Amino acid sequence: MNLHVFNDSHGFVLNVTVDRFEKAGALGNNQFINLRQKTIYKNNRVTYLKKNLRTYKRFVTNCGDIDSVTFYPLDDTAAWFFKEFIKVKPGIRVYWVFWSYEFYHTPGRRELLFDQYSTTYYSQQQTIITQIKRMGTIAVKKLIGIPYHNQKLLNEAWRQVNTFFSFLPQDYKNVFSEVKSDCTYSPISFLSIEKITNGLKLAGIGCKIMVGHAASPTANHAEIFEQLSRIGINNNIVIPLEYGEAQYRHKIKQIASGLFPNQVEFLENRLSMTEYYQKLSD
Repeated sequence: MNLHVFNDSHGFVLNVTVDRFEKAGALGNNQFINLRQKTIYKNNRVTYLKKNLRTYKRFVTNCGDIDSVTFYPLDDTAAWFFKEFIKVKPGIRVYWVFWSYEFYHTPGRRELLFDQYSTTYYSQQQTIITQIKRMGTIAVKKLIGIPYHNQKLLNEAWRQVNTFFSFLPQDYKNVFSEVKSDCTYSPISFLSIEKITNGLKLAGIGCKIMVGHAASPTANHAEIFEQLSRIGINNNIVIPLEYGEAQYRHKIKQIASGLFPNQVEFLENRLSMTEYYQKLSD
């Protein structure tokens, strides 16, 4: 049996993966779990676990014969699960399907992605009160057994990976230049352009400009807006802000509206995948 471990709050990648195994007639030898119960698009072929260490321990104790485990992705939550799993299944083959955030958005690395505006914004958020709240949150998570960021635990999990899957070979180089391992690299792509555009009304050459994908300082919206304003564009600008940081979202909306009045469309409500792909085609 091969175990596939997801931490997917949306459910899209999880469902795409399960559907592919079903079409290949391979569901019987593969088990799928999600390390959280709160997922928008659920699947009756998936086991959804409470995001709790006691639940993870109970699962690994009773999971039966497992030949390999694949993580989508191997992030903080998955590392805590893996800590318990490897006690029961030492020496098992481990695969990591890379999503990028689990490495590039960890504390210390995340800040390296910031341009000037995001650096200033982030610094302003690091007040004594904010730090106390952060420490309090971690203390509560430890007390009730909820996964939290532990870089040492992440590194230990990453070192035990046998095969690393990502779209970009540079991701493999970046991760394993820091975390020494005998892990091998294999390319992967979840969706082809044909799959994404299937059933869409394509606009030929799109006229709109999309900036970023979330209300996250790592997207460096302010600098992109500044460059676009220098060009003097007349195009409409689409800005996805459905998830991310509320205060950053508010500031970015102010900047965009000030520079591009009547040209900006803010996407603050979740779209279906078809609706989102249609936005991309525009």
